[in-house]
Amino acid sequence: MIPFKVAVDIEGGDFAPGEIIRGVLNFPRSANREVVIVASEEIIKPYAEEYSCVYASDTPPTEESPTEAIRKKRNSSLFVSLDLLKEKKVDAVITAGNTGHLLVGATLIVGRLKNVERPALGVFLPTLSGGKNFIIDVGANPDIKPQHLTGLAVLSQLFLEISTGKADLEVTLLSNGTEESKGNFFTKEAFKYLSKIPNFKGYVEGLSLFSDPEKVILTDGFTGNIVLKSLEALGGYLKQKLISIDSNVTNRIKTTLGLFLLKSHLRKILKSLDYSEYGGAPLFGINGLCIKAHGRSKAKSITRAIEVAFSLLENEYLTKVKNRLEQMVP
Repeated sequence: MIPFKVAVDIEGGDFAPGEIIRGVLNFPRSANREVVIVASEEIIKPYAEEYSCVYASDTPPTEESPTEAIRKKRNSSLFVSLDLLKEKKVDAVITAGNTGHLLVGATLIVGRLKNVERPALGVFLPTLSGGKNFIIDVGANPDIKPQHLTGLAVLSQLFLEISTGKADLEVTLLSNGTEESKGNFFTKEAFKYLSKIPNFKGYVEGLSLFSDPEKVILTDGFTGNIVLKSLEALGGYLKQKLISIDSNVTNRIKTTLGLFLLKSHLRKILKSLDYSEYGGAPLFGINGLCIKAHGRSKAKSITRAIEVAFSLLENEYLTKVKNRLEQMVP
């Protein structure tokens, strides 16, 4: 097997650098899987004997806009990691840092894939039977054009196939109903372009986000981001309500007993909704493998993100994507 190298941006994310380093340390490496850590010398020098280290001289961008960040903090850990990818010194990059900085940095430094106009981000949603749906875009492009969904359909369908081990999965388009007469201008125009894609099954509505069979759910970044944040808010609300203390003693006893009886089942449900279980997903449309982990990622999520990166490399994801784009996108 060809040895692969994955660079991890140690300074990106809400819990950097501590949790990111722990995530790297927890990953079981092998001769074919090398992790390269990128951060300031002060942070990663203690690990120099065990890991390949690349030092970043600039502090991570914080309040800067993406364009300001790449101009003023060009030698920060994220942009140095992307330079390594461009120069083919590593095969993939992982970051839990700012999405906007990654989007602009990856586009300008690494470049886009042919026939993909707008890079995008997607997330997994659990299905009722325990499988995975995949919704894209969830925020990278609020004003994406209908025709741009065609390339993203190809990218995300193949990603979901590799992630699930299943072939010929459905591609769908999020709308306000399943009938072709439904939708707005964006969805109706996108429908025309997507109709040329194999396995495109038409519209799905919000009720199908967690339904079987496993599928890709396409949408614009504005709608997708609202969906994602609404689901995160709902999850937080349910957790708070479950653990809240009722002033009525009888109700409190009933709630405690009910939670005890449902503890195992509730844990499985919450686990299926936990982003850390999936680690991260590619920034789709970039001519190199950039894995975006959640900004609140802790060690467990980073470890999983590293596994995702190596799995995609070993499955030749980018090569297969380029072949499909050549065949399927006009």
